[in-house]
Amino acid sequence: ERPAFDIHDVGRDILDTMESTLTNVRKRTSTGEKKVDKLSSQKNRVGFSAIFAKDCEDYEVCRVFLSTLMLCNCGNIAIHNGGDGERLAKDLQVELLDAMFQPPMETYLAPSEQVLVTDDKDKEN
Repeated sequence: ERPAFDIHDVGRDILDTMESTLTNVRKRTSTGEKKVDKLSSQKNRVGFSAIFAKDCEDYEVCRVFLSTLMLCNCGNIAIHNGGDGERLAKDLQVELLDAMFQPPMETYLAPSEQVLVTDDKDKEN
């Protein structure tokens, strides 16, 4: 039986793996933010196959890829075609943009709720 899949846990594992693999990720700042050297994006890249175990099951690769897409949507990483011409999965490169993961639904505020928050702030003033 397969273990339960938590896309956020896998996403954190991906960022941790990338952070430990890359040499130009600086430690946390005083605010807790992790800084990434954006001057050389090539140094911020790893091959997709570098972010999962070599002996993992096929379903685990799918889970890592799905979590990678979520991280891309959140702005933590960018996905690049690393090959020359042919677009093969083995040529995918993952670029670390921001090592600080914030699950999107934990910080999301619906537009209707944003109006309520704005109205409450206006009443306080």
